Amino acid sequence: MGDVLKLAGREQFAEFRRCRRESMGMRASAIGWVPPRIFGAGIPNAGSFVGLAPGWATALKEDVDTVCKSIEQITPN
Repeated sequence: MGDVLKLAGREQFAEFRRCRRESMGMRASAIGWVPPRIFGAGIPNAGSFVGLAPGWATALKEDVDTVCKSIEQITPN
């Protein structure tokens, strides 16, 4: 997994690997939920999913613990 990025001093992003594409940065404040699987998604190599909007999720190769730790590192206490 890539390093945590801080862009323009305002928005905090973490870099994750998508299952079907290259790595991508996600704004931590936009991530609403992180389940280990989504029933019927049909993506066997997904370690977790992240919900960025109601009813829309992105499959990631990282597992739930890795995603949560990455978000916790960059969000204010």
